[in-house]
Amino acid sequence: MRRTLAFALAGALLWAPVEAGEQVARYRAAGKDSRLFEQYDNDGYSLEVSARPDGALDLTVRVSDAPLASLAPFPTGAPADPSLALAPERDAFA
Repeated sequence: MRRTLAFALAGALLWAPVEAGEQVARYRAAGKDSRLFEQYDNDGYSLEVSARPDGALDLTVRVSDAPLASLAPFPTGAPADPSLALAPERDAFA
């Protein structure tokens, strides 16, 4: 683990079936780099970000058990989606 990691991400508080075909994990993030987390939704995946009174963040990840609808081989070669916000600082962190 990198020593420069400036935020703490607590272990999964829950990873259990919520309803048929869905898994949920909850995490807590704190520190200056936790600001890199943003709400995100994609086909079968979502990240919900909620601020806590102490400045930390609650992160809720939901993943569908359903197979992806796309039959395209990886990589698709499609150009980057222009509707997505540029976030070079977040991308460098990832």
